[in-house]
Amino acid sequence: MQFDHPDNRLNVPRTPDRKNSPAEIHFTSLIVSALPEAADDIAATIVQDKRADIEPDPHNGKLIVTLETDSLSEVTEFVDHVSRLPGVINAAMVYHHAEPVASLDLPFEDTSAPEDNQTGTAP
Repeated sequence: MQFDHPDNRLNVPRTPDRKNSPAEIHFTSLIVSALPEAADDIAATIVQDKRADIEPDPHNGKLIVTLETDSLSEVTEFVDHVSRLPGVINAAMVYHHAEPVASLDLPFEDTSAPEDNQTGTAP
């Protein structure tokens, strides 16, 4: 099964105009439970979609998928397609976050605790 998607990861402007764009970026993760003998074929199908990254879980037959899209409808379409692949037992979304694309240009403030020594441990 092939996914219908543009050749680029996101369909958002990459110019100064993106500050005026109402576009959003959607970050999603899901766990795909599959028959162990089908997991490799399912993973190969999923990685054909340039919006998706995949990590095998140490537990046989589980795949961790991360997805970046520009709409919630693309997320639901992706999950629906994956859940219908032969050998998939379940495709469950475990995380979703939408962010205005313009906010990606804002400075990031690190609020983590400072390291107290050279070993990298926090106080």
